[in-house]
Amino acid sequence: MNERHHDDEYEVDEYGQIHRPYTEPEDKRSLYGYDPYDEPIKQTFCIIATTVYGDPNCAEVETLRQWRDRVLKPTLFGRGFISVYYRYGRWAAKLIRWIKPLEKTTKFLLDKFVNHINRQQRKGNG
Repeated sequence: MNERHHDDEYEVDEYGQIHRPYTEPEDKRSLYGYDPYDEPIKQTFCIIATTVYGDPNCAEVETLRQWRDRVLKPTLFGRGFISVYYRYGRWAAKLIRWIKPLEKTTKFLLDKFVNHINRQQRKGNG
């Protein structure tokens, strides 16, 4: 039997665990910027890149999304990678956001990778 404590807005379950109700934030931004892990994960969502770049619709994230769809999705290995990414990406994004040197390093590496993808596309197109 759960006890309800109205003054403090929490419940205590039969195991003594305290449960506080979830409250939706007023907007989807935190003190540190966009919080992609506050949103439900969608199969089109590049959570780590969005954390690093701060915008799920920026050119870099779109490049990575297109690369994922073009290169990873058609292969068994790629689909496995995507599955692991969506399973652990939210946790990794939180870690990257909380550790600023890791965020800067991840952005540096993603910038290099995005530039490589763009160079490869230019070679292939002309």
